[in-house]
Formats: sequence, C-alpha cells, structure tokens
Amino acid sequence: MTISIYIPIIRGKTTDEFVKSVFQYKNIGEVLRVDFVFNKVKQRIEAFVHLKTYEHSQEATDFINSIENAEEQTKLFYNENSYWPILKNRNPDKKVVNDDYLNFGDTKEELLKIKEQVEHLTKLVEARNKPRECWMDDTTYSMNYPPISDVKRTKSR
Repeated sequence: MTISIYIPIIRGKTTDEFVKSVFQYKNIGEVLRVDFVFNKVKQRIEAFVHLKTYEHSQEATDFINSIENAEEQTKLFYNENSYWPILKNRNPDKKVVNDDYLNFGDTKEELLKIKEQVEHLTKLVEARNKPRECWMDDTTYSMNYPPISDVKRTKSR
C-alpha cells in the first residue's frame, strides 16, 4: 500500500533528508521521495511526501488512521515544540500540472550545489585577502597586500 501525504506548510530550509529521518525516527515508514512546491497564491512552501513502505507499528497505524479521518487534525511533531500539519494527498498517483504551484525539487538541489560553489569561492577570496607571512631568520614578518580594487596605477616617468 503506497501512502502519500500533503504538508500544507513547511519551512524553506527543510530538506528531504530531514523529512525522511523524521518519518523513520517516528517509526512511521520509509519515505520514497519528497516533492517540494511553492504555492504562488499562498506564498509558501508545501511538500508532498510519498512513503515507500510503512512500519507495522502502533505509531504508523495511528498516523494512517489519523490522516484517513478527515475530522481529525493530524500533526507530526519533528521536535518538542514544532510540527507539520498533515493531510492526505488527494491526487497521489497523478502528476497534476497546477499553475498555482512552482515545483522546485530539482531547483532546490541545484541551488544547494551553487551554494557550495559560492562558499568555496568565498573561502578563496578570504584566503587571498589574508596577510601573507614570510620567514627570515626565524622571525615572522607580515606582509599585507591591499585588495586588488585598492591598487592605484601610476604612470612611470
């Protein structure tokens, strides 16, 4: 039995790895994938969580029964004070194109790669602007080079 749920509001910094770990830690089941979308109308990030398998545990049974009961509000606590509201995904098997949503699952991974590249380049620039040291007769001398933008060119006479 494949189970697909809808989280109508989720923090932008939440990763699919974190969602998977919460479902595993809560003894609910193994997550196949998480589809993050941006709701353009409500200006928020939402998620669709597709479970590969669910645990044969009381926690999983209670969770599934709760989302099946439309009158009950299901909350999945991922820490002591914070939770995700949980609803049943009404279209789990359909890849419905909805103009109100921007799917950024692939974009999110690309942004994480770009972030890593920017962090690497930032470290290179910081290293470039650090004072350089040279050793002479066991004494350390610091040579501060000005940033390239501060160097003024003069005409030689």
